[in-house]
Parts: sequence; structure tokens; C-alpha cells
Amino acid sequence: MEVTIEGPFRYPRQLIAKNINAISNIVIPPDLGATVMAPFLPEEEENFILTFYDKDQNKDDDFKGRINLCNSDSNDEVEFDGKKEEITEHCNDENELIIGSRSGLKLKINQVKPLTTTGTNHETFVSFTIRRESGPSSEDIKNLRLSLVKLKGDKQIFENENDCNAADIIKYNNKLQTESFSIPVKVGTS
Repeated sequence: MEVTIEGPFRYPRQLIAKNINAISNIVIPPDLGATVMAPFLPEEEENFILTFYDKDQNKDDDFKGRINLCNSDSNDEVEFDGKKEEITEHCNDENELIIGSRSGLKLKINQVKPLTTTGTNHETFVSFTIRRESGPSSEDIKNLRLSLVKLKGDKQIFENENDCNAADIIKYNNKLQTESFSIPVKVGTS
């Protein structure tokens, strides 16, 4: 917000806050070792289905019956957002498996516990539902006060907040130049 008053002085834009993010608690199933790198975006899907397929049935015993993360010798696959691809397609240069959904959820997968579920056509897979933690929602009110204040003694221009005296609010037409706003903030998820 830029404020302009009559006369030679012009006040530059002031940053009120860098980033305001809505966050949610993500529930990771216990058999999936994962780190949440970015939560769901607000107002997007509540659940994210992540399915791993063991495609190493014709390989030696080191590969069978488990999901091999970022191993170039493995053919294991992952399915999410309607796409099924080899796991290695989602590995970064540090051999970390990074899964990013369309809804904004981003996970670093550290491990998948041994498989116990067998699908059709002798296909072994395990599926995880990652969800937002549900709970009560409430609303909190935050107050924002904007004031136009005088510069300290010998200062001619504003460079940072140390150049101002917060208690010395400018008066114009016998009215203090200050405004307060109440901002409702919703806490929790429904």
C-alpha cells in the first residue's frame, strides 16, 4: 500500500507480512515413512491416495516383496493423481523419492514397510491414504493497526522502522492518522 500526501513527501510501500500460509495437519499412515515438505493447498482435496506396486517378481530375493525406492535396477511403480509411473521417475539427484500432487501436497518418502497386500493378476501392491487431520474449527480475530507516524528528530527520509517514533502519530485536521482492522482467521479444519 502506498500513501501519498500533498507536499514534497512521499512515503514508500511498507511490507506488512512476508507470507501468510494456510496450513493443515497431515496424517501419514504408520507403515509409510514420509516427511511432509508442503501441505495441501487450502480448499483442495482432503485425501491423497498413494499406491506402490512391486514389479520385481522376476528378480532375485533382494527385490521381491518390498518397494525399492530410487533403485535404478528396480521396476517398482507408484500411482497417484491418476498416473502410474516407475518410482525412479520421481527421484531427485540425491536419490530421494519426492511425490508432489496436483493439490499441493509434497512428500519425501523415506521408506515403505514390507508388503502384505496381494492384488489381482499376482500383482503385489500397498496403498496409503494420506489425509488432513480433522477436528474442530474455530475463528480467531487478529487486529491490524496502521498509523502514519513522524520521523525521529534529524531524519529527512524513511529508511527503516528505526527512523520513526511509533508513539508520535501524525494529526491531520485534528484527527490522528491511524486505522485499525479486524481480520478473522480460521483455525483448524472441518
